[in-house]
Amino acid sequence: MSNQYPVASRLLALIDRVDRGRALRLAEIMAEFGVDRTSAHNYRKFVARHRDLVEEWEGKTKVWRKAASPDTRVSQAAALAFAVHALAELEGSEHLEELAALADQARVALGDVERIQLDRLTRNFRVQQQSRTRNPNRGKHIRKLMEALEDRRVCRIEYHGLNGLKGTHEIEPWGMVQQAGRLRCVAGKRTHIHPRPVRRMYGLDGVQSVVVTRTRFREPAAHQTDFAEIFRDAFGIYCDMPEEAQDVHLQVGGPHAVDLTQRTLHPSQQISEGPDGTLNVRLRVVICPEFLGFVLSLMPVVKVISPPVLTDRLRTAVTSWLDVVDSTT
Repeated sequence: MSNQYPVASRLLALIDRVDRGRALRLAEIMAEFGVDRTSAHNYRKFVARHRDLVEEWEGKTKVWRKAASPDTRVSQAAALAFAVHALAELEGSEHLEELAALADQARVALGDVERIQLDRLTRNFRVQQQSRTRNPNRGKHIRKLMEALEDRRVCRIEYHGLNGLKGTHEIEPWGMVQQAGRLRCVAGKRTHIHPRPVRRMYGLDGVQSVVVTRTRFREPAAHQTDFAEIFRDAFGIYCDMPEEAQDVHLQVGGPHAVDLTQRTLHPSQQISEGPDGTLNVRLRVVICPEFLGFVLSLMPVVKVISPPVLTDRLRTAVTSWLDVVDSTT
């Protein structure tokens, strides 16, 4: 067809081009098909008779694009609205405000019927938090960590872990990521024991204070910010550990059982009814210090069904604690 009907072939190619979202430029049409400016104008006019084109300026150059259909405009506005909902974890950041402003502009540009369609879409999409934060300074901490991340500056944070322990950590903030409905900071924890920072993951709800220092750190290697690997079998601040993950089965009763129905400790967590009003809690994690501390915090209303290694390590921890108590009495 291209040899017998060259003009028809060119026109079909231009229609296909605008259908795929590309712009028409007279100079490109002239160069591609070897025609003069008048012919290029005629080609563009033919496409405009079959497609609704919008005239725009790119600098000093005039271009033509296919106009967005009402469905496309609603989809774009919905996508922006969804993004605002999803980034609600970053409340207080300038980036969220900018995104919310774009979402408002997209909504205002719609007609009345289209706004009804948009509202119908967006009210059915929400990011469900497992539990809302009680940290009143969370937004301020996020902004400080983001600034330190951009400037590659070391921070000192006060952190309250899942095991109930509080402490001061000197960290290199490497990245910020939302995982399992919670915002987390992936960082290198500096210690006197290890010559290089140890990778850790801090939930933003647990950060009590942030002090950005003048000390700079080097750009982390790519593998240190491989989030798919980082979240493998992670629990609390411990992540990407050398030990093998274990299939853990706990029976939990009392108020702790109610609490566990309202929050997720780990993406692998599964909960079912157990005997005598208890809950079966199953998850796959590495038996790290923070997980041990968490299980100990459930005593005496927790029973370890499996694995045996968890039972052994809990016995060792309790025995060590009793030895300390006996030595001080």
